[in-house]
Order: sequence, then C-alpha cells, then structure tokens
Amino acid sequence: MVFSQQQKILMVEAYLRNGRKVEVVWEYSISACIEEFRIKFPEMLFEYEKFQQTLDLCVTNF
Repeated sequence: MVFSQQQKILMVEAYLRNGRKVEVVWEYSISACIEEFRIKFPEMLFEYEKFQQTLDLCVTNF
C-alpha cells in the first residue's frame, strides 16, 4: 500500500490538528488522525502499522 502525496499531507495536518497541550507537553493522537483520514478517504484500506510508519516519516520530514 502506497499513500499518495495528498493522503500524506492530510495525515500530517490531521495529526498536528488533533494535538493537545497537557501541562507543558504536546500529546498527539494517532487514532484521531486515522479517524479523520477515514472520513476523507473511506475507500482506502490500510494496515495500522503501515499508516503509523508513514505518518512518523512524514512528520519527521515536515
């Protein structure tokens, strides 16, 4: 499964948009990111691990 550029952009945006600052530390929810991704791309099938790896790489590159 290869994610398109548009899908990778949405991943990073959704991940950062769902971040919350708790005390002085930012926390991010992968499950909230996946939920937003599935709403935008309902036909897309993917494995959680592959999604997480791609997201980690995209956030690191960002």
